[in-house]
Amino acid sequence: MKYALLLLSIFPACSSTSAKDEMVLAGESVDIRAEIQVDGKGIEATETMVRGKDGRVTAQFHLRNLRSQSVRVRVSWAWKDADGMALRAATGGKGFRTLLLRPDQPETITLLSPTQTAVEALIHVQALDTSS
Repeated sequence: MKYALLLLSIFPACSSTSAKDEMVLAGESVDIRAEIQVDGKGIEATETMVRGKDGRVTAQFHLRNLRSQSVRVRVSWAWKDADGMALRAATGGKGFRTLLLRPDQPETITLLSPTQTAVEALIHVQALDTSS
């Protein structure tokens, strides 16, 4: 028990959220999903949604800074197909972006699948400022 408490005090807070739905692709019903992991004290992901339309998946969520000061975060993502295979980033796509979250000013993040075979978004949000 003491060891678990020690680990919790050393590593920053982590949280996760996800959304799941279905879409019809090539005449078949396919599960679509967005999973978000947040690493950083005082950063919160809410209102996670996923939608399939015109053969593409859109994942959307809100990021909120609960700290009293602005914090820079890195949002990175990867897409998988229905079999769980990782897909390459779209041409010209970086697979990440950095943004500044101001206190109590939620940011809406929207991601569009790079191909019609991409049905699962794995999203990671990391606070780059580890102070406070």
